[in-house]
Order: sequence, then C-alpha cells, then structure tokens
Amino acid sequence: LGQGITFQETFTLNKVRQSVRDRMYEQDSDELIDLWLEGVYYVKEINTSRSGRTSGNAIYVREEYVKEHPNASRESPVEPDPLLHVETGQWLSMVHGERNAPLVAPRFTVTRLGSIPHGSSFVASGRFRGTHCESASEHCMDGEYAILAQQYSSAPLNFDCDAAALASYYEVMDRKYGADYARNPVAFLENATRGLRISSFLKWEVSSLAQQAGDGLVNVPFLERQIHPSALNSTLYKLTVEADDGSTYDLLQYIEGLYFEIGTGCDGTRAKFPHFAMNTMRRASPHD
Repeated sequence: LGQGITFQETFTLNKVRQSVRDRMYEQDSDELIDLWLEGVYYVKEINTSRSGRTSGNAIYVREEYVKEHPNASRESPVEPDPLLHVETGQWLSMVHGERNAPLVAPRFTVTRLGSIPHGSSFVASGRFRGTHCESASEHCMDGEYAILAQQYSSAPLNFDCDAAALASYYEVMDRKYGADYARNPVAFLENATRGLRISSFLKWEVSSLAQQAGDGLVNVPFLERQIHPSALNSTLYKLTVEADDGSTYDLLQYIEGLYFEIGTGCDGTRAKFPHFAMNTMRRASPHD
C-alpha cells in the first residue's frame, strides 16, 4: 500500500456467552425497562511488513516468540513485523422488552466499544440492517459504495481557503496512494470486490457522535493536546459471496474514519484531516 508496504490484519471474534441484562429509561419517560445486550468481543491486530535480522540482544527475543517462529532462535532471531495497530472491543446488539416477548427496537440497535493503545477509547452507536441482492453481482454493493464515498471523504476540513496548501496536500496523497484512491478511499473496498457475485450483505454502521453528551471518543491528555482525534465513524459489512462451484463464503469488509486536528485552518483554528482504516478479510479458520 502506498510505498510498497504490505499489511497483515487479524480480526478475531468470539460470541459473548449469554445475554447480559441491563436497564434503561423509556424515551421521554421515567419508566425503567429491561435492556438485553448480546454480541461479540473482538481483538484486532495489524502488522506491517519488514524483513531482516537483528542482534540476539533484541528486547523482543523471548521464548514464546522463538517457539512460535520456525526460523528463529535465541542466537539468530527473526525480527517480527512491526505492530501498527492493536485494538480490543465489543460489538453489541441492543433490544429491549421482556426477554420472551416481541422485541422492540430502540433508537440505536447496535453499539461498538473499543480501546486502542494509541491512547483512545470510544463508544459508537448506530443501526444494523440486512439486504438480499436481486442479482448476484458486484452491482449489489454499488449503491453502498456511493454512500460510503460521501461519508468518508478524503477532503480536509477548515483548510480549503488556502488553494496552494490544499493542492500540496493532494499532491502528496496522490503520489503516495494514486489519485483514484487518494481522492476516494472507498475505492480500496470497491477494488476488493470487483467481479465477485455478492448475494446478500449485513451492515453495521455506528458513530461516536451519536452520544447525548457530545463525542463518545476520549483520548489521553497528550493525544488531545497534539491532534485531538474526534468524530469516529465506522461501517462494517458481512458479505455473502457465491463461488464458481455454487457454494458460498463470507467476507468482512469495513471502513472507519476520524479527524486529526493539525496545523492552522482558515479561521485561525486548527484544520481537520481525515484518518482512515479499511480492509476486506476472508475467514482464515472455521473457528476464527
């Protein structure tokens, strides 16, 4: 990606063992009602590629790593790929009412909670839906990708008053990712499903801005002071794809973005630059 660096992402999901009972106030009422939470907890880890060897005194040379890597030894360790991102969290489904009674959908039907060692934690809420495609082709997702392209724009905010600076920004981005991808990060997702026969999809869409008390994204003090990450939005798909032999398989596809405040913007306040993560993944193991 960009300068020839490759990334390996692992996304491990486990079902929460049973429903978790909670309470909530009915909207515009003081009445307490039952809320049942169901979902999965996850671990996400992204590594970047690197090859080479280092000295046997490297801090990461531990028995666990030596045991796991077939080409490593304490005398000649293999350098592990640098860790780019690690995250733990939950995706929760929220329905309320009596447990065995018809379920009533609240304003938000899903919530994602996460913690990232960069120094951020978040609560993002939103909705879930499923779609069965009329014909099994990549066109099933065309409308979705068009919507995502509007939601996840690469254009910085509060920075368009300086034409030269904005042109320089896009020049750097075009050179690194190519104009098609730099101007529309959703093109990475479109490219990954081109030519696939998608028969249906499930969609989870959440935002940290859905919280009543402002942004649900919080950061450690130094991160707040440096770039003030804000406004996390996340969209996750589970795609069902028809294979040539008539069988089906699933893909997970996601995009998420937030803003970093860097430099001075048009009105003397800081400009906001988008920061994205996206990928398309296939199940590596029936137990993953």
